[in-house]
Amino acid sequence: MKKTTLITLMAALCCSCNVQVQNPDEKSYENHNWGNGNGNDVARELRLSPKQQQMLKQSNDFSLNLLRQTYKSDTGNENVLISPLSASMALGMLMNSAAGETLQQVKEGLGMADWTDEEVNEYYHLMLNTLPCLDTCTHLSLANSLWLKNGFPVIEDFIEVNKRYFMAQVENVDFTDPQTANLINDWADKHTNGLIKEVVSPAEIANCVAMLANALYFKGVWADKFDKAETKDADFKSSKGQTQVVDMMHKEGEMKYAEPLNTPVKMQIMELDYMGGAYCMDIFLPANDNEMTQLLEWLDSEYLTKMESTFWPWYEAHGMYEPNDTVRWQNKRDVNFFMPKFTLRYSKILNDDLKALGMTDMFNPSQADFSRLSNYPTYVSFVKQDTYMSVDEEGTEAAAVTVIGYNATSIEPIEIPVMRLDRPFVLLIRERQFGTILFAGVIGNPNEK
Repeated sequence: MKKTTLITLMAALCCSCNVQVQNPDEKSYENHNWGNGNGNDVARELRLSPKQQQMLKQSNDFSLNLLRQTYKSDTGNENVLISPLSASMALGMLMNSAAGETLQQVKEGLGMADWTDEEVNEYYHLMLNTLPCLDTCTHLSLANSLWLKNGFPVIEDFIEVNKRYFMAQVENVDFTDPQTANLINDWADKHTNGLIKEVVSPAEIANCVAMLANALYFKGVWADKFDKAETKDADFKSSKGQTQVVDMMHKEGEMKYAEPLNTPVKMQIMELDYMGGAYCMDIFLPANDNEMTQLLEWLDSEYLTKMESTFWPWYEAHGMYEPNDTVRWQNKRDVNFFMPKFTLRYSKILNDDLKALGMTDMFNPSQADFSRLSNYPTYVSFVKQDTYMSVDEEGTEAAAVTVIGYNATSIEPIEIPVMRLDRPFVLLIRERQFGTILFAGVIGNPNEK
């Protein structure tokens, strides 16, 4: 493969429809360290209106666009690991501060241009509240925060909208104080279960007047785990053509596997389910090492939507064993499957990638319009994402934090006005409701009796 490319949770969102939600058996519980879990006793269903289904489809197009753009731009790394969901949710909060052409560019980039701000906010609110509860097995958490400079005048509606729809924690801070970076990093550490401990430095945020942050944590156990005894040393050819030894996991049996026809890139597809059935990992392996870019350019949300029904549909048979029985099974194939264990950390400033997706004005001090944030002109100084993923025989643990920093275009010191009555002045004493003047005068010499 040209690069090892991983899509954090994007595939999970695509697979959340038409899945069989099921509780794990007791033996599986015994073999896994569940930690605190999400505390979900009953799985909830993600119910989307036709309009919201279209929003999800176009949001997945944003996910793939961001992935292919990040892969294209990051030529220095052999691995690319992003969380489109985290980036999308942070940009969704940013949307509520934008106006004019800046707002239009953000919504078009996110795939949300066809809907009102309220509809977009309601969509993110639904995802924020439902995704963590889709089954009782997978631990998924999402958190948002809003950090505001002490004394910087922020429009109250911007705060209230993000608190209401994104459940954002709001903090007033001094960005010039090095301890503020520690506060933000502690927040990221807490909401990623300790996987991402540092997302900003004091120097990065010193000039900020506001900052948005989204944190995402995911922990899923394979529905069909790999046997640790089957993990062996094996060669892996890197994108730079270098052969290295990796811990290669292995299992053999019936799996969701496909070799699609009539595609521009010859490839193999594997779908691995997480316990509970609401989330999965999709893997695409191009047949030729140099076709990764072509695969990413071709792959779209439409293809992801129809994969399940095309390659491994469900079948039903009535009365197979008893007259009233209904038996349900999924089309799978015997596969001999090998997958390397890995733990990756990745960090990237996404400014140039988002500009390439059409979000240009928000980074330009002379063109950015964030008039719904403050009456003072501001622009986005950085959009940064840190990600983590670990895949082993048990399952997957992953986390992401996206931070967006606002800087002021030019801000004059906010001075306390001084009014000194050291020269003649006028005074009125009046009734307030209608303005009836009771007394009026010019005081030119306060000492005169």
